[in-house]
Amino acid sequence: MNGKRPTSGTAKWIDDAVTTPLWHDDPVWADISTVARDDRPPTDPDVLIVGAGFSGLWVAHWLRRLRPDWSVSIVDATGVGAGASSRNGGWCSAVMPMSPSAVARRHGEQSAHDLYREAIDNVAAIGDFVAQHAIDCDWRHAGTIVNATHPAQESSLRAEYDEWAKHGFANDVHWLDAPTLRSVINVAPTFGGYRQDFCASLHPVRFLAGLTSAVLSSGTTIHAPVRVTSIDAGHVRTDAGVIRPRHVIRATEAFTPSIRQYRRDVLPVYSLMVATEPLSPDVLASLSWSPGTTFTDGGQLVVYAQLTTDGRLAFGGRGAHTPYASRPSDAASLQADVHARLVATMHEFFPATRHARISHRWGGAVAAHRSWWPALLIDEMASNREHTTMSIGGYVGDGVATSHMLARRAAERLVEPTAVRHVLAPASVRRWEPEPLRFIGANAMIAIIDRIDAREARRGRRSRLLRAILARFVGK
Repeated sequence: MNGKRPTSGTAKWIDDAVTTPLWHDDPVWADISTVARDDRPPTDPDVLIVGAGFSGLWVAHWLRRLRPDWSVSIVDATGVGAGASSRNGGWCSAVMPMSPSAVARRHGEQSAHDLYREAIDNVAAIGDFVAQHAIDCDWRHAGTIVNATHPAQESSLRAEYDEWAKHGFANDVHWLDAPTLRSVINVAPTFGGYRQDFCASLHPVRFLAGLTSAVLSSGTTIHAPVRVTSIDAGHVRTDAGVIRPRHVIRATEAFTPSIRQYRRDVLPVYSLMVATEPLSPDVLASLSWSPGTTFTDGGQLVVYAQLTTDGRLAFGGRGAHTPYASRPSDAASLQADVHARLVATMHEFFPATRHARISHRWGGAVAAHRSWWPALLIDEMASNREHTTMSIGGYVGDGVATSHMLARRAAERLVEPTAVRHVLAPASVRRWEPEPLRFIGANAMIAIIDRIDAREARRGRRSRLLRAILARFVGK
């Protein structure tokens, strides 16, 4: 986070903060929490979806549209949207973990253009869904400001901006000099940056409620808490009994390691957030924050922010350590030192917020494949002629939008096995290393990223060696 360390007085800002997501304060969260309290396993559906987050819900949505004659059920170990779907920063962006150039190197220029054009159109399609279903989720398609905090970031962001233009998206990105950028969001340290048009902000829990309602009304059944312990062809074991579906789609994201046979398929990566109390009119005026615009900077350690419709600054970032053996952990979501550092970084960007109380701090895990790419995968070990098992996920924090895109592809592939030929549908992905190598490597990566940001902020130029080391680790 730009090499910024918390000052001695920063910790006091998080002492009294509520340790649940800001979004959970909305009354609709209580409705979601009780909407699917059927802990009996479904009766042998045509399709069983494991996981009731955005991915699983979108798969059900598309399957009911493509094959309304099929029975579709979702099971979840906790409940609807208990993971990243209700804990995220409220971004719906076309950006994915891999850049257009990374896609082009692996699959060619045309594939890179086609994939990102699909991703950009996908954001608009989700907006259409929100409008069609009259979902009151503060949907605002206003784009993202990507800020250069120091000269090294300016150099990186100009290259990034040029990359978008090179791959055919010159009309979707716009370079801004420092005064122009400050007129959109008055960020303190800026050397300019650029705006991405392809992002909307939203209230994730209200959106989750609307999507859940649409899925239930289409005839899908949701069963929770029902914990899956193993998946074989046509045979899914749970703590509530055995289910015998024709097909299975696993949409378990960061909770994938809880199913033993998939424990090395993804790495849970923790992202933490803080939110202020509603800001005073004077502070809001000084921020000059264009409604609905999201904010990030050019650092390697990701930060992200939005100004909510009730005037709170919701600010998040990475940098939390990864637990041993990829075990889901409440403690990993509430690392006080990381929350304090987020507050310090927020104050650096937006000094006017220094006197605002931090009302909430929380966190959660996102999932990363070893390739650092999201993917739709066919599990050959758990499939045969009559039964198909597949998975979608590995969004590395970009799942609000990408889950919809991959869910549609998964549904199409299940309905018509020859339908999907897609760069995000590889034959296989490399698994993560066994412990303790995974634990050591994941936390070393965080340290390298932190080192890059600190060094570049100090020296004002890009750290090419450390960036090259990082690129090898994340497969870029």
